[in-house]
Amino acid sequence: MLKRTVDTGLSERKNNFDFLRFLAATLVIFSHSWPLTQGTNSHEPLEVLTGKQLDFGALAVYIFFIISGFLIAMSFDRTQSLGRFAKARFLRIAPALVMVVVFLAAIVGPIDTTLTQSAYWSSFPFLGFVADHLPGVFVHNPYSGAVDGSLWTIKFEVLCYALVALMGVLKLLTNRWVLAVFLLCSMTPWAGEYSAGLLPYFAVGMFFYGFRRVVPIRGTFAIAAALVLVAAFVTHHVGLVLPFSLAYLVLWFAFTPSIPLQNFARYGDWSYGLYIWAFPVQQQWMQAFPELSPITLFLLSLPTTWVLSVLSWNLIEKRALALKGKILLSGGHSSRVA
Repeated sequence: MLKRTVDTGLSERKNNFDFLRFLAATLVIFSHSWPLTQGTNSHEPLEVLTGKQLDFGALAVYIFFIISGFLIAMSFDRTQSLGRFAKARFLRIAPALVMVVVFLAAIVGPIDTTLTQSAYWSSFPFLGFVADHLPGVFVHNPYSGAVDGSLWTIKFEVLCYALVALMGVLKLLTNRWVLAVFLLCSMTPWAGEYSAGLLPYFAVGMFFYGFRRVVPIRGTFAIAAALVLVAAFVTHHVGLVLPFSLAYLVLWFAFTPSIPLQNFARYGDWSYGLYIWAFPVQQQWMQAFPELSPITLFLLSLPTTWVLSVLSWNLIEKRALALKGKILLSGGHSSRVA
């Protein structure tokens, strides 16, 4: 019997990436429920469990970047066209992002601001809104002033896309030695400073794509990766271990046929909408009901944000993706390279 590898999973055109992204987006909402109700993250469950080494929000973002590194490297490798690659990336990220920013700035901001309308618009930061704040909005919430705190990762995602494009143009994207060196460089303090610690997770996703033909998908290896990760948390040496162990667990989950979630997104890929809409939805709930507990906020925010993400997918994201002419499939019929 042939050994199952990551490449085997890709060749079968079925995977669980859509579910993993949905799970990660949900974990972000869950994790943010603590600072948004208490003003601090110190009581977030995973933060407490790991002795402040990791929280669910950071874990979710790392999962996003691992998946993105793997799939975006595959996207350029399969298209071999800078123009098509750039168009695909723009159409996946920009339309929904522009919509949420415009909606928050032009509708939520004027309604929720504590300032007069003239004062709001005269002090509006315009391009600076990506820095997260709108004049006088959510200033009395426990997590004061933040409007959409999840958007900070977008610029690093785009930076990673640019790095993939550069490596692709230079014909370095499938060179295993280059990918290994790039991964090691991404773990230096300098790289961490300029990528907020996210680059290693994107780079390890690229690394595993480059080594896809030799990386086995086995339950015993997944258990070993999980045990190594637990040991790293216990000994407080998680920094170097987390990218590799987490990446392997993500790929094992994605390409294990016995986990039957390959058709999870058959009605739509809601993860991006959940991610960009959840924070302002949670802040809106907190403004209306300041005494909410973290769990109550999560239970209220998840279905509310899900409705917005469904609308975002059907009215904006799906239509934008159709403009690519041909949607590149990362796996089954619903698994798009995102």
